[in-house]
Amino acid sequence: MTKWKKFGAFLYEQASLGVVAVKDNQIITAVDKKHISLKVARKQRRKELDDGGGDFSGKKTTKTALVTLSVIPSRIVSVLSLPPTLVSAAEAKSNERRGTGLLTKPEVRACLEWYITENDCDDGAGDDIRLDGNLCDVLYGKSKKERLASTGDSRNDFPTRATRKDAHERFLSRLDDGYAIVEMPGNRVIAMSRGKPPKIIVEVTTLRGRSKFLTFIRNLEEYDINPTAFANDVSRRFATAATIDSDPTINGRAALKKRSWVEVSFQGHLAEELRVLLTGGAEGRSGHGGAKDGNYKLPKGCIDVKMKKGVPAKRKG
Repeated sequence: MTKWKKFGAFLYEQASLGVVAVKDNQIITAVDKKHISLKVARKQRRKELDDGGGDFSGKKTTKTALVTLSVIPSRIVSVLSLPPTLVSAAEAKSNERRGTGLLTKPEVRACLEWYITENDCDDGAGDDIRLDGNLCDVLYGKSKKERLASTGDSRNDFPTRATRKDAHERFLSRLDDGYAIVEMPGNRVIAMSRGKPPKIIVEVTTLRGRSKFLTFIRNLEEYDINPTAFANDVSRRFATAATIDSDPTINGRAALKKRSWVEVSFQGHLAEELRVLLTGGAEGRSGHGGAKDGNYKLPKGCIDVKMKKGVPAKRKG
């Protein structure tokens, strides 16, 4: 804070103290970064941020990771008689994942290795393993839809042996999808569920005879991003107006995933800028300086960009 109400008077005082050098009483030509008053101000600012749990550097030291998980379908559990402790992830390191049935790749591998060992499928013939009827059915069996679409008897097409690598890859491909959104370091689980990972949706539409654009973004809450803070950040970075809409259906847009969520819109074509900002440059291309140094650091593949009719893929100029 300063006692001066006008910037010119404040600048004159700082010049008289030797903090800055000015030209024509209004243009700063040099700054003494080692001046005692600046050192005191920085020290005080550090103390204020430390007391409030802030970060003096302004840089985010964490990032968000998207972890691919798998769920073993009940049919496969039944056919292979897999133990519940393995299938349910009862011994998972994460308390949030323990007992959910959401398995990492090593845990999926452990399930298959348990069956191979219990049923003597490893007969010591190198890297190959023997496929008994149950394992062959799980790895190579066709679904009901595939059986109806096929012609003839394909039962004799199944192999009796397979490499361990191929068996594990095929087993993994037969499982249901799951995911976890994790903040690292610390492995704080933001969200976890069965199915495909959620997407942040960015959509660009035209206005005023296709000469103006609006950029919409929704599902920020999936990745623990505060939409209001994000809207303010983007507005400041790109000098654009932002609007927060808690019920887009009033304006003819699709309903939100949850009632408590919102959709944010920005004036302009900002699809690439938002991708770069949210992923820290891992996705998208933009030469705008405002897209740099974002604190969001989302993983690749979590953003879907949609262009409505009449919107160019890349903004001109």
